[in-house]
Amino acid sequence: MQLHPDVYFQRYGTYTFLRHVGERKDFLYNDTAFAVLKYVEEHPGCSCIELCRGLALEFETVQEELEQDVRAFAGELYESDILIKTGEETSGRRFSSDGKEEQPLSGKSIQDLIQEQCCANNWLQNACLELTYRCNERCIHCYIDDSPCAGEELGFETYKKILEELKEMGCMSVLLTGGEPLLHPDFLKIARYAKELRLMTDIYTNGLALRQELLKQLLLLKPNSISFSFYGGRAEIHDGITGVPGSFERSLEAMKACRKAGIDTYIKTVVMRQNAEGYEELLKLGKKMGVKVLSSLSIIPTHKGRSAASFRLPDVEAYRRILRLEYEYGNLICQKEAVNRPDLICASGRSTLSVDPFGNVHPCNGSSLVLGNCRETPLAFIWEHSPLLKEIRRLRYKDVSEACGSCPDRNWCSICMGGAMRENGKLAPGGDTCLIARAAREEFLSLRKL
Repeated sequence: MQLHPDVYFQRYGTYTFLRHVGERKDFLYNDTAFAVLKYVEEHPGCSCIELCRGLALEFETVQEELEQDVRAFAGELYESDILIKTGEETSGRRFSSDGKEEQPLSGKSIQDLIQEQCCANNWLQNACLELTYRCNERCIHCYIDDSPCAGEELGFETYKKILEELKEMGCMSVLLTGGEPLLHPDFLKIARYAKELRLMTDIYTNGLALRQELLKQLLLLKPNSISFSFYGGRAEIHDGITGVPGSFERSLEAMKACRKAGIDTYIKTVVMRQNAEGYEELLKLGKKMGVKVLSSLSIIPTHKGRSAASFRLPDVEAYRRILRLEYEYGNLICQKEAVNRPDLICASGRSTLSVDPFGNVHPCNGSSLVLGNCRETPLAFIWEHSPLLKEIRRLRYKDVSEACGSCPDRNWCSICMGGAMRENGKLAPGGDTCLIARAAREEFLSLRKL
């Protein structure tokens, strides 16, 4: 038996979270299942007898006592295409299995449940690797305004070490982004090594560099998802924001190819004054292609401190209009009742971290706070001992301001800690935070009455 190459898994406390990228399914098992999966991962081609023998040694129990349960669990994994039959298993022996996907008992999605557990316990679940600040577009709103030559970019050997450290720390997935990540000369080598370590990979690109040969190589790696940046449903709006004539059509062709190949494909956009009127066209494009549109309403100042005020929507009603479209096109689901959010501000520095092109470690890629540099200090040491991270993990809404702690919009608030620090030099609501939260609450209440 061996694991399917499209399977990724990790243990978080008493849970084992498994993602089958090829099937686009999530599974949740107990922590004992991790021992089974780990043994098969480390001993590809092993038989069920060998697996039971190895588990018996690990758990200091009698092999025969394990065999019935292990065979039943293996049968379930075969049925879900998590395990592939080899050797003994190709001889026609079958295993009992109900073939059912595990579901959490809380009613939350598996991914939401795992992220909640990771945030509560400071378990690293995913990492963002900004491979380069170079880009082949010139988007008017982009917060990265550093010089592409601001320092020596990390090379493949350093990224090998980073990926190995992340795996050892229990990280399950990495996001490869930029700038434009495809412009890094070692992009494919980095993505291949992540897969070799069984680190699930997500990619955020504009797709302009995704020529036929690179696309072919990338599709062979079966990333978990590829997201494309789009700023309108037609070329006039999109190209006007990217500053690159023809970029809409080139990005669209790349996205179609990924969608056709069966990879989870997304459109990512930023809604601003310059494209808000055409947002519905983008939603229609996504619906036509069967691609979900993931939008951000919040715009943060640039690395060098240029204000985002000229890009933000003018008032609550403008934000409500966008949210209404989100509901109409199924991008947001209107809940029947308000849900009390945890008092934690965000996941940055709790379940995720970010590494910039020069090795600086940040709580997230939107934060200017530097926790350390991974060229000099192991990531695990930074994660466990950074004084700044310890402060971040103690923060609650009441620490932002006295008003935030008791604000009626708090359950709809998505304050960006990184953006707030860039804009105010301290943790305080950014210029669009309160408007967006108020709009979300008012639209929720309006829709609930329908």
